[in-house]
Amino acid sequence: MTVGYRDRLDFTVISAVPNSDSQRISMTRLTCGDVFVTGDPLHVALRTAGLVFFQLADGRLTRNGMFVRTDDGRLGLKAGDGFVAMQNSPVFPPDIQCTIADDGRILERDSSQSFGTIRVVTADRADQLSTNDGVYFTTSSEVRLAEDFELQSGAFELSNVDVKHNQQILETLNRCR
Repeated sequence: MTVGYRDRLDFTVISAVPNSDSQRISMTRLTCGDVFVTGDPLHVALRTAGLVFFQLADGRLTRNGMFVRTDDGRLGLKAGDGFVAMQNSPVFPPDIQCTIADDGRILERDSSQSFGTIRVVTADRADQLSTNDGVYFTTSSEVRLAEDFELQSGAFELSNVDVKHNQQILETLNRCR
């Protein structure tokens, strides 16, 4: 149920041909997870499936929308003992309360003043995505600003793990051996 986690199914295909190598295969499902409404004005759920992510200042991609104000006043994510800012995040004065609108604009709470827009990107190639934890991704392919995406403010996206679906895939593969 990790926020923003993308389901990953790893398996090894063993050849029926003697003395041939087995092949390790990994599939990452890029469907949407369920939404959990928090009411927190800095949380935002990404409701578009596929290669659509939030981009962090260090270049990593994620669907984790549990944003917070970082120690230096930018919008970002808690990571370990510190924070990782969003790509191109403006710095907010400490006395200003912000919210994220459904279109990604970062607004002063109780005002329509916009400070910027969160960076939502599309990666060009799924086969070049890599991850160690299923939440943060890197890619060697191009990323570009997403033109068509849907956000839900005051919420975040849970894991998209579908245990039943994964069991069906593994059962199908076992029948093919």
